[in-house]
Amino acid sequence: MGKKTKKVFKRKILIIDKIENIKNYHTQYIKKLKEDGYEIHIATDGQEEIQECDKLFLINFKTIINQYIILKKIIKQNNYNIIHCYTNLARFAVRNQKNAKIIYTTYGFKFYKGAPLKKWIRYYPIEKYLSKKTDVIITINDDDYFLAKNKFKNTKIELINGFGIDENEFDFKPNETDKEEFLKEFNLNEEDFVFLSIGDLTQKNNQIMQIDGILNLMHKYKNIKFLIVGIGELEEYYNHIIFKYGLDQNIRLLGERNDIIRLIKLCNCYIDTSKNELNIMNIIKAMFANKPIIASKIKGHNNLLKHDSLVKLNDINELSLKMEIRILERSEVFYNVEKYKLDKIIRKLRKIYEKV
Repeated sequence: MGKKTKKVFKRKILIIDKIENIKNYHTQYIKKLKEDGYEIHIATDGQEEIQECDKLFLINFKTIINQYIILKKIIKQNNYNIIHCYTNLARFAVRNQKNAKIIYTTYGFKFYKGAPLKKWIRYYPIEKYLSKKTDVIITINDDDYFLAKNKFKNTKIELINGFGIDENEFDFKPNETDKEEFLKEFNLNEEDFVFLSIGDLTQKNNQIMQIDGILNLMHKYKNIKFLIVGIGELEEYYNHIIFKYGLDQNIRLLGERNDIIRLIKLCNCYIDTSKNELNIMNIIKAMFANKPIIASKIKGHNNLLKHDSLVKLNDINELSLKMEIRILERSEVFYNVEKYKLDKIIRKLRKIYEKV
């Protein structure tokens, strides 16, 4: 008799998130889940082609009514096993689904120990209510995990360390040709010390603090350079500040880039002074590249980095001091990145999906 083959149950999952997050965080693990036999549908706010998914639906995240109507229609037409939400508005729209399990991944609670009272008043009741309508809440840092365990006892809480980094992407070591091309592209000299920052040009990402840090040091260190990757509402303002204070030889706004890992590999130090942890994956990438890092002392960053890499928000003097130390040391730093590897994240996510 022939050997019996185990019948594989093909699960259908709907993932709901903004298009920039889909591209930046989700495509790697979606590809792996599809290889496992999952059918993946995505509801998002952009019509860009996403090859990793089986179906793509367009929704408007700016209005709960639009989300509610369209998501209801999508869910009615498809027999989903799991609906995985990354926004609270989406979770509200699907909250009463009976046939599908609801999973919610938070990028970071806006209320936390030490947060202003107004944030607790505004955001905590919403999260508390929606937790009762959610089968699993996934957090991506220790602070949020322990907070959720304490506050949302009526649902399952899981911790996943970010969205996973493919370590194979960091295998290459830049050679002399790579370095020469990098220097030529950005009009740099070999002796220049290059800081790199990645993120939308917004008040939340707080690049003005980094620009002030460069302004403090540029007269003492003529070879200090700063590359800022990103676009956003403050681009014109930042350009104005750069030219007003004569920083155009020190600071370059690079716009959007598709060679992030290359830039991280070739810079001397990565810097992030944001007011929230939305750019946390870029910090983890800098860790994989063994780069010195300076980051704002906020929830999320505190879980990743040691005290000597952190600076208080808007403390320009402390930032300038940490930047000067990095310039003088010019050394690599080695981090324990095992728990952030993509295969570990995939295994954990698979287990969560299997349990529900």
